[in-house]
Amino acid sequence: MHALAIGGSGMLSGASLWLAEQGYRVSVIGRNPQKLRRLSERNANLFGVSADYAQAAEFAAALQDLMKSRGPASLVVAWVHFDENRRRRQVSVENGAAGSPSRLHRFASAGWFAQA
Repeated sequence: MHALAIGGSGMLSGASLWLAEQGYRVSVIGRNPQKLRRLSERNANLFGVSADYAQAAEFAAALQDLMKSRGPASLVVAWVHFDENRRRRQVSVENGAAGSPSRLHRFASAGWFAQA
């Protein structure tokens, strides 16, 4: 199973690790390459991708590449600080295009998750 963690090397690093320990192949999108590297070194199921969700084109390209190379995500967890609705649409479109339509659930003011 593939999980996508947006912001997964910061506030969601514990969730990213937990998912990896549960057997998910976790793609972690974050802005800080050093944090992503350190996190990825902690578990072989973690795969870090440096991209800034505030940069729409960069974020869309990272999502497209991930869905093509690692397959659709059955679970998406995100920590988004602004423009939440646009990010949700981008993740839904890219994940759906990869064959895994998702239902989005908001669980906190800055966080949400999706399940296929």
